[in-house]
Amino acid sequence: MSITTRGNVYYLRFRLFGQSLSVRTSATRKKDAQAIERDLLVAIKIGDCSWVDPPVRETIIRLYDNRQWGYPHGLILADDKRKSVKPEPLLTLWRAIELTFNHPGIKGTPKTDRYRDFAFHLVKKMGRNMSIENIWAKEIRQYQVERQNDSASNSTINKEVYFLSKVYGVLMELKLVHENPCKLVKSLSERSGQIEAYIGYDDYCRMDHEAPHFFQPILATLYMTGMRRNEVLNLRRSDLHMDKRLILLGSQATKEGKRKRVPIHRDLFPHVEQALSVQSLRDDHVLLRDGKPVTPDQVRKAWTKITSGMVPRPRLHDLRHTFKTNCRRSGIDLEIRESILGHALKVKDVSSRYGRISNEEFVRAIDQLTFEHGETEIVREDAAYKTKCAQNVYKTQVG
Repeated sequence: MSITTRGNVYYLRFRLFGQSLSVRTSATRKKDAQAIERDLLVAIKIGDCSWVDPPVRETIIRLYDNRQWGYPHGLILADDKRKSVKPEPLLTLWRAIELTFNHPGIKGTPKTDRYRDFAFHLVKKMGRNMSIENIWAKEIRQYQVERQNDSASNSTINKEVYFLSKVYGVLMELKLVHENPCKLVKSLSERSGQIEAYIGYDDYCRMDHEAPHFFQPILATLYMTGMRRNEVLNLRRSDLHMDKRLILLGSQATKEGKRKRVPIHRDLFPHVEQALSVQSLRDDHVLLRDGKPVTPDQVRKAWTKITSGMVPRPRLHDLRHTFKTNCRRSGIDLEIRESILGHALKVKDVSSRYGRISNEEFVRAIDQLTFEHGETEIVREDAAYKTKCAQNVYKTQVG
């Protein structure tokens, strides 16, 4: 067992029934917390709490209420009002995430879909029934290690911990917790292992051939527009203006929170028409699988399948990097390609500040875009890799 403090509150941390537990005490001094710790252990081991003092009794009740366990003998006295009071439900990680997504500062924001991805991994590793009281700095560091073992990038892990910090921020605002343990954990370095990638057109064609039917329009849209994954998955029929050859995204649909126009390349038309040929009766999502909107997890599995022979394996986001490279190598104007990607130029001259790019300019620019600008190339900070396709067998060469 150990005694820890969070602010002026003393907590007991120990193992019981094969589980790591934490419980808040009413002690205001470490000496009092040690006395509660001693009597608590004895009472639970002998299965009789009739003799303990009120501070110990209160701590044991809180522990058993949090875990939703049945009370041991002698814990509730005959005149104790708690006997008729229903224990408060345990505040689990899953419940905390639900509260976060319903919070006015989170609900309906452009980052909601990205937060759902982060929440998926947190729940998968820590467990949806994990008590918020049992998550502290040690557990968060362990989470970082386990996600690194899953080959997740440090950048992704930092974003997931950042989301957990947002969860604790909401809980503190609701006065359900007193502190945010994420602030005690250092972010992982993002400098090592940074990747620059380009996916060659031959490899894209192979991926398209091997991709599941539902994933082909998604792959083509990512490759030929540079849109982000969630922007593509959340496409609605009302966003597509085929007569103008434009995809119009509202401010709620983009990461930047700004409206965006994306021109449709002529090679993308067949894929869009394929997606539009199937319509759900429930909503107007463009990209469907079995009549339901495609989920990020389905995309992740499909991408893993079609890149399984590539070493090192490219990331889905590398399709966006590839689009930017193809635009530059095709001679598309910098301001136009950055506008398509949704990037804001750091330095603008007078003409770019006061000028507006017309729809026709977007379409003319996308008609310049070509894709055959070299083989697949993946470069990391610590090593350079070049992947080549030879009879569908990928070989890696250290540059």
